Amino acid sequence: KYDNIRIGLNSRLDTLQAVILNAKLTIFDEELAMRNKVASMYQQQLRGHLKVPEIKAGYISSWAQFTVRAKDEIERDKILQHLKNNNIPTAIYYPIPIHRSTAYANLKSNTQTLVTCDKLSRTVFSLPMHPYLKQVEIEEICSKIKEIL
Repeated sequence: KYDNIRIGLNSRLDTLQAVILNAKLTIFDEELAMRNKVASMYQQQLRGHLKVPEIKAGYISSWAQFTVRAKDEIERDKILQHLKNNNIPTAIYYPIPIHRSTAYANLKSNTQTLVTCDKLSRTVFSLPMHPYLKQVEIEEICSKIKEIL
């Protein structure tokens, strides 16, 4: 499922999705502001407990995901299980680093060359992220994380 066997393109915008996207563009600025507000609440609540993403002053993000980092794989697995037990969805988008996929098997890399990438693949996970998350939901998610830590 997570092994890329060929190098190629991922183009998912069909006609129906284009129509929906066109309609959503009318609320783009509002949703972008709401996503940044959600990210800010996560940052405030989780800073000091997990490594949280930070955006440089003067910049914003569309926050397609809100990916945090645990100190190690054991801590991540413990958090993920606790969140799952509490019906809070999470995702690990790249459990296999791209350089370890079949498509890139011919790279002259070894376990020492992309150490940070390998470590991140074992320690990061993404929390629910969308513009309509309520403060109480964010507080519940963060509370469950702090509870298990």
